[in-house]
Amino acid sequence: MKKSKLSIFDKTISLDEAFNGIEDEAGKQSIVREIAIRHILQQNFSQIDLNQINSKENEGSLLETFYKNAKLEKEEDISKFHEKTKIAKDLLLDQLKYQDKVNKLREKTVNQESINDTFLKMKPQLDKVLFRIIRLENEDTAKEIHLKIRDDKEDFAELAKKYSVGPEAKNGGIVQPRALSALNPELRSKLSSLKEGEITEPFALTENLFVIIQLVKLERAKLNKQTENQIKTRLFNQWLNNQIDLAKIKLVS
Repeated sequence: MKKSKLSIFDKTISLDEAFNGIEDEAGKQSIVREIAIRHILQQNFSQIDLNQINSKENEGSLLETFYKNAKLEKEEDISKFHEKTKIAKDLLLDQLKYQDKVNKLREKTVNQESINDTFLKMKPQLDKVLFRIIRLENEDTAKEIHLKIRDDKEDFAELAKKYSVGPEAKNGGIVQPRALSALNPELRSKLSSLKEGEITEPFALTENLFVIIQLVKLERAKLNKQTENQIKTRLFNQWLNNQIDLAKIKLVS
């Protein structure tokens, strides 16, 4: 590839140094994207308070938080960290400030209304379910066990241990919490119609496998801090990809 310049927003950037030693096209395209992203972010940093980010108070806070998260409590430990990683304190601070700018730009570009709307759309994928299952290879046996649970009030977990052929049998048929959206469509449909503690009629999961399931708990997703941050990152990346599309990025000679 002889082209060695990047055109972005009609501005030309030399790529000679960035492409040094890189021969494959995929590697070059990855570098182009990274440069484009940094250029777009740099253009949009004007939207945030750079004075606050560059303040001594903020710089101290960023370093303190980093060292705390890295469990570097003593000056001796901090010095050893910099010696071992060969990352100078000034360089580390520059990296932390850059990420701080990205985070604050994310806060600026993603509003609460879009977060709420996205959460409602994503909620079915975030809801988690805890359930028990009894897997059987014979339909008649499945019907008999169903009657034991429904009419004789026998314990689902004990029957799972005794009769189920599934790997979860030893744990009383319990299946650890997982996203509803990740389940087999038939299981998802059945579980969605149950109330906690209720069981299904036996049904065929595959040609030679019949199951009975019991809903233990349905954990409805909530818009907590962790989920909100995940959505913010998702929406920010969408915004960034849109900016890349608008940037008219191309390689020129």
